[in-house]
Amino acid sequence: MNIITPEEFMEYVLRALGRDLTEKEKSFVEHIGGQEWEQRNVIGGIFKEIAEKRKESN
Repeated sequence: MNIITPEEFMEYVLRALGRDLTEKEKSFVEHIGGQEWEQRNVIGGIFKEIAEKRKESN
């Protein structure tokens, strides 16, 4: 199992949304990205999948 780093987590969220984050959103994403790797991997995996599907549709 690959561990998603906090930096990768932020990248996946940004790619999934296709826009910059507000300060409030950025703070929340940084908080989630700093959680234990198991939690970050689950949530990050969801955003990664969304980002990949978004890329395919463009």
